[in-house]
Amino acid sequence: MESQETTDLKTALRETAARRREAAYAADPRAGEKLVDQVLHAMTISPGLAVSGYWPLEGELDVRPLLVKLRHLGHSVGLPVVIRKHEPLIFRAWHDHHDLVEGKFKIMTPPDHAPEFVPEVLLVPLLAFDPYGYRLGYGGGFYDRTLDKLRHQAKDKGHHPPLAIGVAYAAQEVPDVPRGPYDQPLDWIVTERSVFKGRDVVIERLPGLRRDLALDFVIANGENAAGGFGITQKICQELYAAGVDCITTGNHVWDQKETIAFIASDPKLLRPANFPAGTPGKGFGQFQTQRGKKVVVINLMGRLFMDPLDDPFQQIDGLLNTHRLGGNADAVVLDFHAEASSEKMAMGHLADGRVSLTVGTHTHVPTADYQILPNGSAYQTDAGMCGDYDSVIGMEKATPIARFTKKLPTDRLAAANGPGTLCGIFVETDDRTGLAKRVEPVRLGGRLSQTKPQLQSQPAVA
Repeated sequence: MESQETTDLKTALRETAARRREAAYAADPRAGEKLVDQVLHAMTISPGLAVSGYWPLEGELDVRPLLVKLRHLGHSVGLPVVIRKHEPLIFRAWHDHHDLVEGKFKIMTPPDHAPEFVPEVLLVPLLAFDPYGYRLGYGGGFYDRTLDKLRHQAKDKGHHPPLAIGVAYAAQEVPDVPRGPYDQPLDWIVTERSVFKGRDVVIERLPGLRRDLALDFVIANGENAAGGFGITQKICQELYAAGVDCITTGNHVWDQKETIAFIASDPKLLRPANFPAGTPGKGFGQFQTQRGKKVVVINLMGRLFMDPLDDPFQQIDGLLNTHRLGGNADAVVLDFHAEASSEKMAMGHLADGRVSLTVGTHTHVPTADYQILPNGSAYQTDAGMCGDYDSVIGMEKATPIARFTKKLPTDRLAAANGPGTLCGIFVETDDRTGLAKRVEPVRLGGRLSQTKPQLQSQPAVA
């Protein structure tokens, strides 16, 4: 059961969302025709899949032009049917829009003699949606029950889960949809203006975080930003536009060949400093915040179970002799990209008192050991990934499971497409010393437990 507070918030939001939808429909009643190009250009729907749509109620974004196009492309198409309250929907094939009957809630559905089918792609109507991929429905819980059932069935059979695509006007977006324990996230959201994945949580949510927490400086490790493999110049620009001030990397930094060509001309994109001399790019950067504070970011990579690079422990000593916290730097942040927790912890204690923060990256799972070390530096073994946690470290589950269980060559790993969780660490520093006064984790959206720091005072660096 969801709490009464969540229920009340949803009820209040439904009234506002319904007005937004009605206004958007009045402004562009033929917006459904724009969905065809939006969907077909933005995502790949494998040939021959079974796609469920919906017969639009007054004011809903019309998916019928898209359904007709998908049928012409060889997909089987159907519509949902309500059987009774508190039960999942079933789906019946739709071949002729004249062959429909009025079902429950005055919704047009295929007749009882139309064959049932199990959808592999669902176009889902909604009243409101948020950047995390959650939807506000009409209160019956039909789609939540249906998605839960279909996803569990696919899991039990070892199949790919169905792709759930929310359909709405852009005006129906809200910052956060109140959610209960049984609410099911969507994989994609499509509007008359754009298509985006729920896992694009950093780009969608960072501007609001910068405002809400008065962030002076934002660092993102972007080495898996290009579908899990490296980063591109376009993605760098998107992250900068969203509010990222510096991007660090790691062992996947060269997965996209174009990075070699542009990293030297992008001072905000770093690669590990312990790469051999002559490697393109820089391993540290010096930046200035809008308040005039000098921030140094250092990127290093571990050697346990990683590529045999130069010794990071010797590198850090020389770098911190040059960039002195409380001297020529108001804040120093070290991203230590490493596999072994022991190596990260050793680096954290070695740098304690000389940096504002040592944070580990690479293992993609947020650790619970965020703390201020004895000499005043903030520390966390791993900040975790920003991505879909219904995955194997951000990758769609079937292929890595097959690699572990069958020990045979498999298809190339593919990034999981579900709603993402933004994971990170928030640090407030002392203006005089540059050491940490406060450290807290950040987890927003997706499947993990949610935590967001509350603004107490103006942070120097975060």
